[in-house]
Amino acid sequence: MKHIKKGLLLVVMFTLAFTMLLTTQKVKADSHDDITGTLAPEMREAVKRGILLGYGEGKYGQEEQVTRAQFAAFIKRALNLPEAQATFKDVTPNMTLATSVNAVAGAGIMQGVTSDRFNPDALITREQVALTIENALIYSKMELVKKETLFSDASLMTSGTKLAIFHATNYGIINGIPNDDGTMRFEPKSNATRAQAAAFIVRFLEAKESYVPTPPTVPEPTPEPKPPIDTTKYYNAIIKDGQLVKGQSEYITYDAAASAFRSNPSAKAIYKGNEMIQIKEGLAYAKHYTPGSTTVIYSDTSFSKQATYIQYGRELKLLESNDRYVKVQAGGTIGFAKQSEIEYIPQELITNKDYYMPSSTGVLTHFTYNHANKSFGYGGYQIGPAPIFMTNLQKYYSQDGVNFYHENGVFAGQHYPYFQYLSARSKTNYTADELNLYIMDRLQTVSSKYPTALTKSKLIGLGAFLKEVESIYNVNALFILSAAMHESDSGMSVNAQTKNNLFGIKVFDSTPEDGESYIKPEDSVVAFVTRYVNLNYGPPTGSYAKGLAPGNKSSGMNVHYASDPNWGAKIAQYMWRGDTLLGYKDSGVNAKQLAMTAHNGVINVRSTPEVKSDNLLFTYKAKDLGANNSFGYPLVILDEIIGTDGYKWFKVLSDQNSPADFGWIREKDANNTLVKKIN
Repeated sequence: MKHIKKGLLLVVMFTLAFTMLLTTQKVKADSHDDITGTLAPEMREAVKRGILLGYGEGKYGQEEQVTRAQFAAFIKRALNLPEAQATFKDVTPNMTLATSVNAVAGAGIMQGVTSDRFNPDALITREQVALTIENALIYSKMELVKKETLFSDASLMTSGTKLAIFHATNYGIINGIPNDDGTMRFEPKSNATRAQAAAFIVRFLEAKESYVPTPPTVPEPTPEPKPPIDTTKYYNAIIKDGQLVKGQSEYITYDAAASAFRSNPSAKAIYKGNEMIQIKEGLAYAKHYTPGSTTVIYSDTSFSKQATYIQYGRELKLLESNDRYVKVQAGGTIGFAKQSEIEYIPQELITNKDYYMPSSTGVLTHFTYNHANKSFGYGGYQIGPAPIFMTNLQKYYSQDGVNFYHENGVFAGQHYPYFQYLSARSKTNYTADELNLYIMDRLQTVSSKYPTALTKSKLIGLGAFLKEVESIYNVNALFILSAAMHESDSGMSVNAQTKNNLFGIKVFDSTPEDGESYIKPEDSVVAFVTRYVNLNYGPPTGSYAKGLAPGNKSSGMNVHYASDPNWGAKIAQYMWRGDTLLGYKDSGVNAKQLAMTAHNGVINVRSTPEVKSDNLLFTYKAKDLGANNSFGYPLVILDEIIGTDGYKWFKVLSDQNSPADFGWIREKDANNTLVKKIN
């Protein structure tokens, strides 16, 4: 028994000694790394979880700044994200962190600075980290709840950054940096350090692990059915619990309902029966009232003259309404719509809307929201270089894509995107080979969506034919190619593949399966140029002549060619992309002087810079100039002189295909300015 006790004692003593040794080694390991300060616990937790790998020998570089690719790697390890397809030109397969970048992009947690560039070596800012954490919350299906926190540098943040911070603050992920006076700051533009990145991610993971979803609400008992609403009577409505609720008072006439509406500050809408017909403040959008429907905008309140039309769900600026019509702005066009073709959202219930934002590299992107589908769809499309009055990563708002406003409604500036208002009569400086190079580069981009694009696209090898068409029919080859890229999904759409129809010719919203068939793609090019561009869109005889540039819903071909209010901007996007790829030969030093007619009456274009009875080439028809008088007929000025009459005359490209390539317009007459330069 004595020997047994002695053996047990030795075992106990050995165990205690071994335990003390392990404890000493753990303390020693921690005490010999370079992790210190208030974020040390989160930093060490990130190391423990394998999120932060360090540089060996206890070195973790807590104050070093983090690149976008490094932060992508931290997120991929934290969430164990699956691999995804490569989408960025500047993230090659041999890059160390390429798998991580592709994974976070595929999960929708981090986006590129453009649609095809990630900028992996750029340092990530604290506001970009906050936006990424918000996307991680969404990816993890965690409820986004705002906990508004006052930071002393809130004026430096965009509204999107603030919202992301509020969502992260709710879960204790973001605390801020203390000021000397006890307040907190966030430093959104500062670059994030490795310690800060580790703290954000570890706190996010801890919140994720302790997250308990809100249990589903038990449905209320089905109420007794209410008596049917009298569709001939009017009702005022207030907002209650995030919804419009009609009051009990009934009004026999619209005038009586409108009088009560104006006098009641709480009233936010007027209904006729169950149909909302007026709000005090907010926005309107085109209603999906029948399959494939578009909302028509008329020039008059009797709906006798169509001005333009717009896709369902697309946003409109609401100007006024009554029981007979709705006055709206579509693009730059101000006109009238039928009540049956419009939906309303009171200001208090708006959750999303269209906006523009310059990227960190200064590329302006337009994000369009469909209010019927409640979706931003496939994201934004790039406009081109942002104007100098815009700040990168700041949201701007514009109904027409030319006049831009801050979120508070203050006017920010006016910007005409170059290729959107460049006349299709201008010739591109690119050769057939260069156009073919652009085609193949574009097909490489879309090959992730269409694996056979590089061999099956109907655009392959069209460069020489497009230059031939440009020479014969006097229509810019890069414009034709860009229209084909947009309308045919780079030559891979069903209509392109099965019908050789590159331009959606005779394809309508109500019958998308329709469309003309052609023997070969070149035939659809000739049809687009001869039957549409030259015949319908060039003055004076063109049925839809509002100017021979892509334009918008107020000026140019987009007024009538497509229901998408951004069709012209999207065509211009492809022209800009090609010009950027091929060396800026159509812009930069070769940029044309753009202009716009500035008078709403008729404007004569003459063969010589003088007013004579026999030198009239053609006449621009009278045209409403739209919002801010911004949208006449787009022009390209080739030269200017002082005429014998003492007035300045502009030599401009002719919208007509013949008999002359150019004409002359006087800058002013005795009473009006006729032409203004716009770039």
